[in-house]
Amino acid sequence: MKHPVTLAIVGAGKRGEAYSQYALEHPDLAKVVAVAEPRPFQREQMVQTHAIAAENVFNSWQDLARVPRLTDAALICTQDRMHLDPVLALAPKGYAILLEKPMSTNLAECERIVACVKQHGNLFAVCHVLLYTDFTKRLRTLLDFPARSGISSASSTSSRWRGGIRHTPSCVATGVTRPNPPSCCWPSPAMIWTGFAT
Repeated sequence: MKHPVTLAIVGAGKRGEAYSQYALEHPDLAKVVAVAEPRPFQREQMVQTHAIAAENVFNSWQDLARVPRLTDAALICTQDRMHLDPVLALAPKGYAILLEKPMSTNLAECERIVACVKQHGNLFAVCHVLLYTDFTKRLRTLLDFPARSGISSASSTSSRWRGGIRHTPSCVATGVTRPNPPSCCWPSPAMIWTGFAT
């Protein structure tokens, strides 16, 4: 590669901040050169951290989408229910897209995202950060030697608030598991990767 991959951060919250950290740790591989973020504090923090030029600072993904492609890749780190529209706007411009998980909170939007990036030939990935945590790596190591670890089943639970009521979706693994999307959509890739679900 002749130059670092240039990145636009779309959504400068905690995930956007975390993903952009890679560019600071590996400046020979990646450089954040644009940000689209409606909240002034988070936007300015990204600008200061990465020395982003004023002409590459946008108040929204819509503003970024109105200009010609600025970077090699766009990291879409907006809120879960706000993933579809940025993908539909940026994919036709030729950005490689890293999309924060989940792709969407409903199946129809996931299908539209897939159709869009296929139509435009974008390099596209969904970032499942859970797969790379120390906990998940250790679990995978234990599962590679089940007789030694004594593990025969696992469950993954998370608590989510919906309408003032706590919902606790879970996936239980005992060989073959069929999680019930969408309530189990975020643990499923980790369960598959660790070998508890197929």
